[in-house]
Amino acid sequence: ISLAMIAGIAFGPLLGGTMTHYASQEMAFYAMAAITAISLVIALRILPDIRNANVTETTGSFRQILRNVRLSSVIGFNFLAVLSRAAVFGFLSLYLSQPITNGGMDLPISTIGIILSAGLLVSAVLQREFGRLADRYNKRTIILTGAIISTIGAILIPQMNHILNLLVAQILFYCGITMCIPAINAIVAINGREFGEGTA
Repeated sequence: ISLAMIAGIAFGPLLGGTMTHYASQEMAFYAMAAITAISLVIALRILPDIRNANVTETTGSFRQILRNVRLSSVIGFNFLAVLSRAAVFGFLSLYLSQPITNGGMDLPISTIGIILSAGLLVSAVLQREFGRLADRYNKRTIILTGAIISTIGAILIPQMNHILNLLVAQILFYCGITMCIPAINAIVAINGREFGEGTA
């Protein structure tokens, strides 16, 4: 599931940038709308209907979840990780598109899409290996290692003034965050059973 989500996010800038460059910005949004409609059809046709299923599951309040040290730590880490990912994604787009006279790199939209997708695509490819690491080794150590790697990548990004160097720094940043995801999911699955899987 994590692999599909990361790969989907990765292909977004690539598809949007390419369509905007060779067609128009409107076509990029139409394409995204079409993809969303396809996902709706898939959900309606494939996902099972469990309205009449006999499901009895205990659920807890969000306050109870926050009292759990491990789950509250995971929530805080997830919030900060997504915040940093969104910040890098947004500001990197501005930096790549700004004219050189304004301190940017003045790259075409299609190239920007490729650069933004590269880090996520590499991390999506490595997602399965990161999952195996989470199954075999200490999850806390994996999360700390991933956080350190992503921090180094984030520090390097603004220092880079060449496309290849920027790609390496971005791949480092996204791989660090992606390394943490399987370990975090495992912690939630183990510690979230008492609150309900969906709630946790």
